Amino acid sequence: MTKAELIDRIAAANPKLSRRGTAALVEALFDEIKSSIRREGRFVVPGFGAFAVKERRGRAGVNPQTGARMEIPATRTVTFKPAPDLKRAVEPRATGRRAGRRAVVPSPAPVPVAVAGPAPHASNDEPRLAAAT
Repeated sequence: MTKAELIDRIAAANPKLSRRGTAALVEALFDEIKSSIRREGRFVVPGFGAFAVKERRGRAGVNPQTGARMEIPATRTVTFKPAPDLKRAVEPRATGRRAGRRAVVPSPAPVPVAVAGPAPHASNDEPRLAAAT
């Protein structure tokens, strides 16, 4: 879903809000999330998840075009950790911290296949030969 689609859905679900007012509301929400992450290093929405700043260490790397070794500087990035409610909404079997590792999905039973019609090597106008006994 894009931001424009989000605005359209919210506006359609709330007839008292104009599309322009809804767009301003969504923009203000995203701006507040950004400023909270910048100020406090995280933004939490209970039942949805948490955005947090993560520090990445500098490391040695290789330029893929030249093969030359280079130093990749330390950076900061934003991560998202979904809340258990959001995980369950996406995957109903995900109930605990290690649910993905413990979930056992039984393999489906083999499906019997009935063969009808001529054998694969025979054409429709050739008579089928009975197997010799």
